[in-house]
Amino acid sequence: MDPGYCVGLRSVGLRFLERGDIEMGLGFFAAGEKLLPGLEYGQLDLGIALMKAGRAADALEALEKVRTRNGAFPSGFLIGAIHLFREDRAAARLSFDAALAKVEQLATVQIVREEIAQVIATAAAYYREEGLKSQAELLENDPRLRLPAPQPGP
Repeated sequence: MDPGYCVGLRSVGLRFLERGDIEMGLGFFAAGEKLLPGLEYGQLDLGIALMKAGRAADALEALEKVRTRNGAFPSGFLIGAIHLFREDRAAARLSFDAALAKVEQLATVQIVREEIAQVIATAAAYYREEGLKSQAELLENDPRLRLPAPQPGP
């Protein structure tokens, strides 16, 4: 019942998700949640894995938990992209707007995952399609919203 083991269950679950075994990974996430409800570790990764697996409803559920706990960045961009995929442009706009507002509030932002950079580009394209040039330019021109350049090896 030690909370450290709950994180371990999520770590094992993440390994299965990385291999594409979503069902097995979900089992470990559920076990960790049962032992320590509200455990946040790995929740964003779970949402991204479910997105990639085409499980939009499950991804939304996972990402909504992240957004509730941590605010709209970066989860709002991911959620908006899922809404776009489901052709719900109004819901996508709400999520993108909330994520953009959060970015503007934050003093520091760091993008460490390609999936996050991709959905930010998706949001910028959405804003351009909607004729919202200033929002698109904010996303396109903010250097904090890019993956860091690869560092040369030793």
